[in-house]
Amino acid sequence: MLSNSNPVPKLYLSVIEDVIESMREVFLDEGVEERVLEDLRRLWESKVMQSKAVEGFMKDTLNPSNFVLHLPASYAQSLHKPT
Repeated sequence: MLSNSNPVPKLYLSVIEDVIESMREVFLDEGVEERVLEDLRRLWESKVMQSKAVEGFMKDTLNPSNFVLHLPASYAQSLHKPT
């Protein structure tokens, strides 16, 4: 788990949490399922672990080798909409 002697993992978790929460309404407004946002959170945490930016960060909670992010077909179309 997270060690009190190393604040870096908590900082990473805080940044990830802040970004995910700030994007939640945008995703829902665009019709993207809540599950996609949670998948994105897990993928981001997985990438942080793989980068070894923080050793022991959420150890044993994810298996990045079999993680796949599935986006709805409408998601790609919403990226190309003129604003």
